Amino acid sequence: MNQLKLVLLLSLFTLNQTFAQFSKIETDDFNIVSTGPQFDYVLKHAIRCSHNALSFHKKLFEYEPQEKIFVLFQDFGDYGNGGATSLPRNLISTCISPLNYAFESSVAGERVFSIMNHELVHIAALDNASKSDLFYRKLFFGKVKSSNDHPISMFYSYLTNPRYYSPRWLHEGIAVFVETWMDGGQGNALGNYDEMFFRTRVLENSRIYSAQGLASAGTSADFMSKANYYYYGTRFVSYLAHEYGPDKLIEWIKRKDDSKRGFAASFKHIFGMSISASWDNWIAFEKNFQTENINRLKQTKISEDQLITDGVLGGVSLAYHDKKRDYIYVAVNYPGKIPHIAQLDLKTGNIKRLKDIKGPTLFNVTSLTYDAKNDLLFYTTDNDDKRDLNLYELKSGQSRLLQKDCSIGDLAFNKSDESIWGVKHLNGISTLVKIPKTDPDKPNQDIYATWEQKYTLPYGSDMFDMDISPDGNNLSAAVTDLNGNQFLNIYDINSFDSSDKTAITHEEVFNFKLTSPQSFKYTEDGSYLLGSSYYTGVSNINKVDANTLDIEILTNTLTGYFRPIPINNDQIFAFKYTSDGFAPVMVNLEDEIEVTDIEFLGNSTVEKYPELVNWTTEVPNLQNFDDESLNAKEATYTPKKEVALNYAYPTLIGYKNKIGIGYTFKFQDPLGLKSIDFSLAFTPNAWENDLINLNGDIDNSEQWHASFNYTSAKLSGFLSGKYDLYATYNQANFYDLFGPTIRSRKGINAGINYQRSLIFDNPRNLDLNVGTSFF
Repeated sequence: MNQLKLVLLLSLFTLNQTFAQFSKIETDDFNIVSTGPQFDYVLKHAIRCSHNALSFHKKLFEYEPQEKIFVLFQDFGDYGNGGATSLPRNLISTCISPLNYAFESSVAGERVFSIMNHELVHIAALDNASKSDLFYRKLFFGKVKSSNDHPISMFYSYLTNPRYYSPRWLHEGIAVFVETWMDGGQGNALGNYDEMFFRTRVLENSRIYSAQGLASAGTSADFMSKANYYYYGTRFVSYLAHEYGPDKLIEWIKRKDDSKRGFAASFKHIFGMSISASWDNWIAFEKNFQTENINRLKQTKISEDQLITDGVLGGVSLAYHDKKRDYIYVAVNYPGKIPHIAQLDLKTGNIKRLKDIKGPTLFNVTSLTYDAKNDLLFYTTDNDDKRDLNLYELKSGQSRLLQKDCSIGDLAFNKSDESIWGVKHLNGISTLVKIPKTDPDKPNQDIYATWEQKYTLPYGSDMFDMDISPDGNNLSAAVTDLNGNQFLNIYDINSFDSSDKTAITHEEVFNFKLTSPQSFKYTEDGSYLLGSSYYTGVSNINKVDANTLDIEILTNTLTGYFRPIPINNDQIFAFKYTSDGFAPVMVNLEDEIEVTDIEFLGNSTVEKYPELVNWTTEVPNLQNFDDESLNAKEATYTPKKEVALNYAYPTLIGYKNKIGIGYTFKFQDPLGLKSIDFSLAFTPNAWENDLINLNGDIDNSEQWHASFNYTSAKLSGFLSGKYDLYATYNQANFYDLFGPTIRSRKGINAGINYQRSLIFDNPRNLDLNVGTSFF
């Protein structure tokens, strides 16, 4: 949340002239800002979702906003996400791209509805204020955001917005919990991955982090990284709801006049114990709960497997078997190692690093596909940004860029014509594309340099985990719809025509509903597809007959099998979920496998507290939502017109050997594109600072101090960049109170700085900084 505006500003600098003007729709509660007209098709729906969520949260949290909430709709990355902050003003940023469904770490559904339900929980939990909070907000003219220049601002910030300083696991946990039950139980509080995550830790007797450990080792040394905030936070608040009821849980999140200012003190006041004690109780509960699930699964025979290598691989991409060399090619992502494409020797278990992946995703690392005939691997980089398409030559070890910022992923290779198929994410829409090896109209062009549109899916639908049959006639894919249904479909690849969607023919293998058909791929002869699904609550390997479309479950595991590849008639290669990441294993195939379902904590909670069913809200549409009630007005977002006083507060400063007091003012627009900082201070000679080894009084002309800084961002066009115009009079500094370095300067200092990003291609960045100053 602290970095939201920095990320927004850096992303906004990447916009071209087309998007220099932002459209704005103002309603009674929101200012909805869009980075371009390409989002107009979904903007009214987004406004309905925003108001729908806010109305729900007002009642649930007894929340009454004191200011309008700014919402920025953008498409800065290829995967959907959101972010929210309450400092210094309420701001939500939402990327409307499709979500990343790898391993079902995200749940399919109407994403704008889900994201707004989630992010507005953050706003309600962060911004909700008691009478004392409102008093301090009036005293300081707003909610104070802490500043390194004035450390005392941390104290003011806590007075004006105390719940901002709750831990991230709490904010993400309560947001996921509420979002799930607003969508009728569709979400990670009732998620398959979440159950697998904790079931595996109990099975392996692995460490379940304490609240303190979560913020350190749990988000740095663990392969799940900062995603652990979501999983641990969601599980802990779900436990509280299960044990004490959702009303008591929400009472903790509310900020009322009789509530405690700090989240920990409020918890003890409501639950009668410390968070640490309750966390320990949850761990004990979790172990019992998951042990019962494990024993339940053991009622039927568990599949046997053998580890191929001693180490686990962290997050993994789709994998491919090189039958000539008996290697597996897969991209891996593990803490302490640069994510890379790896070569796994099935005979020895040795792992060789082939190529580093720039800009990986956490779970599935990169989109990877394989051309066995020509010994080529195709992969994507900048996977959380605008994806690039790259080629790696296995024989030479060389790689090269094929297409820059093409935003194409979910790659599949067609052996019949050596084309690559993929899904392009653009402006919130998924489009199936074909990347031919060569373009007949441009014989001198590099290979795989262009793409052809084949099928643009309607908004809310997405296609992922594709594969193409060996004869090149069929394309299999997992397909989601607006309601969260997830289908495994097989398409006639020759029926795709971008101009005639009605000509597309396909067979529906199965509607897995809220579970996800993961990485179904054709066998070498094309007679079957192998993949995995959580259809029973546990991810097992499934086999689909390509002719009859019959589905057979091949395994029964305690944790989860993923990314299966047939090796021979008796064994399948797969990745087995462990507490430390995904481990490559050989799974023994057996006849007449039986599977057992598991108990979900979410199901147990809603059975115990059926009032959670009443939290369900419908996705707003023209039939169930009154657009006229919003009093919506269209306008243009002009940063200079949006600049307002955000906050002001008293300061403490040092100047030479004197102590002074002052006042600082912060003016800024909600997106942080223009800001003005102004400070005034006074240091009387009578206020000596004994920590500074200087003697004598200062002149009367030095007793007054002032500083002014104007920042403006020009997003596009000639000399686009960030401009800072500053001036100081008798420059003073808080840190001069302590020394030994003295930063104070007598007289007038003024100047201008210009900053522009010449190369913004993480981790390769080059900035131009030019400035002039005089004293």
